Amino acid sequence: MSKALTILDLQALKGGRKITLVQVAREEEAIAASQAGVDMIGTAFVPERAGFARAVPETHFQYGLPWGAHADATEALRAAMAAMQAGAQSIYCGLSPHVIEVLAREGVP
Repeated sequence: MSKALTILDLQALKGGRKITLVQVAREEEAIAASQAGVDMIGTAFVPERAGFARAVPETHFQYGLPWGAHADATEALRAAMAAMQAGAQSIYCGLSPHVIEVLAREGVP
């Protein structure tokens, strides 16, 4: 079993090789992607997908915060922390730079 890429691993690979990422909608897709050797798997952090990361511990898993689902930085931070507790190694957030700064200050990768 291979080890999931860490944030430091991903930073070290930047410019060195392409990193593969697939977005999934079902746990079976996450498992298949992991078995195929995809570097990163991502999906929206919504209740029905909250357990996906635990199904593929050997692959870097990124949850995304759905756009428009969080009214402010505090809500986004709570969701990001819940996603990390659910097994995510990183969070994708397409909200404002202010929100991204709040997440980064709190150590959310």
